[in-house]
Amino acid sequence: MTDKNDLVEELNKSTQRLLGHLSSFNETEFNFHPTPHQWSAAGIAEHLLIIESKTNEALNGTIWPTEREPGSKIELFRLALQDRSQIIDAPEKVRPSGEVKDRQKMLSALQDVRTKINKSIFSADLSATAWIFLTRDWVNLPVLNGYGLLFIIARGIFCSWKN
Repeated sequence: MTDKNDLVEELNKSTQRLLGHLSSFNETEFNFHPTPHQWSAAGIAEHLLIIESKTNEALNGTIWPTEREPGSKIELFRLALQDRSQIIDAPEKVRPSGEVKDRQKMLSALQDVRTKINKSIFSADLSATAWIFLTRDWVNLPVLNGYGLLFIIARGIFCSWKN
């Protein structure tokens, strides 16, 4: 998936699924924690908003050439996404606050960040590695280029983190 139009199409489909699912909750359900150690739907939405906002910043920030083919790691991500047996603890910097959230405001914020990412797809060099991810200063990911980052967002790998 190194064609930018295909990437936008997949991201748009993902956005519609995500917003549709989150829209199905009423305000009480949206902020309900199934157990004390599980995130609410609001918490998951906040987590995604943090990650996707940082991803958009990274796509438009300082970059370095990636020393591999742009799509070379995507198949590994695809396989990892199919394996739901491993759950990863979300790093502190991307965990939700735990505060009650307004459902409509969160949906609007997620739509807004996805719109910004769509614009960045066409303006950014997706074959490059973003500095913020190269240094791993906010989330412990393998070094990824823009294509890898956007593949993860479009396929929802962050939703499989332990919450």
